[in-house]
Amino acid sequence: MYSDELRPPIPKPIKRAVRQRYRFGCAVCGLPVFDYDHIEPFASVRTHTEDNLILLCPNHHSAKTRTRLSEARLRHYQKNPFNTEPAATSAYDLDKTETIDIEIGSNHLFWTPENKDAECHVVWISGQDHFILHREDGWITFSMLLTDESGEVLLDIDHGQMRVATHSWDYEYVGSRLKIRESSRSLVVDLELANDHVTLHAACFVSGGMGWRVADGCMHSIGTKGMMASIGGTAHISGSGGGMYGLTNEAVYRCVHRPGFIWHQGAKQPQPGYIWFGAESLELFGQGEIRLKSLLHHWRNQSLPEPLSSDLETVSEGQYFLELTTNERLSGPIDSHCLVVPEINALFTAIALGTSNPAAVRAETVAYVPAELLEEHRKAPYGVFVEPDSKKHERCVRLVVHVAGFDEPRLSIKSEEIVRMLMRGQSNTQG
Repeated sequence: MYSDELRPPIPKPIKRAVRQRYRFGCAVCGLPVFDYDHIEPFASVRTHTEDNLILLCPNHHSAKTRTRLSEARLRHYQKNPFNTEPAATSAYDLDKTETIDIEIGSNHLFWTPENKDAECHVVWISGQDHFILHREDGWITFSMLLTDESGEVLLDIDHGQMRVATHSWDYEYVGSRLKIRESSRSLVVDLELANDHVTLHAACFVSGGMGWRVADGCMHSIGTKGMMASIGGTAHISGSGGGMYGLTNEAVYRCVHRPGFIWHQGAKQPQPGYIWFGAESLELFGQGEIRLKSLLHHWRNQSLPEPLSSDLETVSEGQYFLELTTNERLSGPIDSHCLVVPEINALFTAIALGTSNPAAVRAETVAYVPAELLEEHRKAPYGVFVEPDSKKHERCVRLVVHVAGFDEPRLSIKSEEIVRMLMRGQSNTQG
């Protein structure tokens, strides 16, 4: 008999052919979580062939191993796989969890539900949730609808029940890594999927010709005027009804209620932002100069009279920020002037181009968190620390620009493009 040490691995092309033959599910029940098994024992045939391999879920694999599932019955399922006709596989249940960690590209979401039946709309398109977190009876689960760029559904998770489209070219779910391909070189879905964490490396959320594409560490908008890509950041959302990314086709869905989002973009409307300037900063801005504050010096001032901790020294070095918000209802300091950024992504680009070495600059947005949560987030491993804000429901964000090797309290950017951009927006004085 062959031992496991002597048994050669099944070649990848044969594995793929077997997955395609059984349409990505157990031959008996259609579950999209499976093992490769030999109908006639490997010890007898001593080779791996497509005709002798079958996909079995862990339950039916166990039944076959324990001789409760006969070879004759397996030959029947070989000729009549469960997933031959259905458009999607059977549903596989992901377990519920007490906490969940969401990463989309380089964007990180932490959700703190405030009641037992809360929801968080992570990705939402014209009234339809494509990624939503649910808290039911004290446990968290989620629903997620992934598509290709035409809007064809590839992966459907409904309150933790996962189904996979059987029309795809290839699908595999090994450990917690799930991948769907349109061809041998076209990876359309790539994510780490478990009950307590979801990390999207490549995916699409598309409905009605518009949506989001996750690629290269960013969220890129599809079907909107002026393509917008997220730069990366951290969102802390508490309670129910908020969300992370939203799109609305305002020409069609004029009366759709829209949840509050960190980022929201309309089909014909770029994402605006709002910046408040004091008198001195506004005068400098009129001369073509915008100043960013040093995050390192900011944290040093926050920590006085104690010295700044070494971890904050390290993570803050070379980082500069500009405070802005995507919430038009938020008021700035007294006697400040509010300038509207018509398109936040364009502001990111203009600031980067205004530095001495644009190629070395990267930017991200960071959500504020309430003061009582600050100590918890200072200890977190995700890198950029956030400042407490009493307006925890206001969806405030901060642009953080990383400029390596620069350690001055202020970073001055002179750019006529920034001036022209902001002057196109509206200016109001807060009194």
